[in-house]
Amino acid sequence: MDLIGLVETKHTEVSDWDMRKCWGHSGSNYMHVTTVQGSGGLLISWHQEAFTLHNSFAKARWLCVVGDFNKSSVSCAVCLVYAPNDHQERLIVWSQMRAIRSIVGVPLVLMGDFNEVIRPTERRGGSEVS
Repeated sequence: MDLIGLVETKHTEVSDWDMRKCWGHSGSNYMHVTTVQGSGGLLISWHQEAFTLHNSFAKARWLCVVGDFNKSSVSCAVCLVYAPNDHQERLIVWSQMRAIRSIVGVPLVLMGDFNEVIRPTERRGGSEVS
């Protein structure tokens, strides 16, 4: 793998040692967003030979790395999202993602847990979203 995104890490801290254990070597970099009251936590990690970081952005519910995939010379932004369950709070996250898209000027890849459903009945409790 060249790049991996993990949602719900439940970690307040991530160390270089943790990354070395994950990848099996020390040739990786990472970005981490800590948990909020024991919930959530985001981590993007990439192999240094595969991805060159140029910029990064982070908020409590997402993080984004901008750079080049070295073998293909493809520039892009990779954003990891853990969207809130609350509809209004999710709208804020999507607004922030649109803002990031306009800032980075390269293709944007989104991955993560978007907490979106096709039918409101798929949600626990099955209530309509207003």
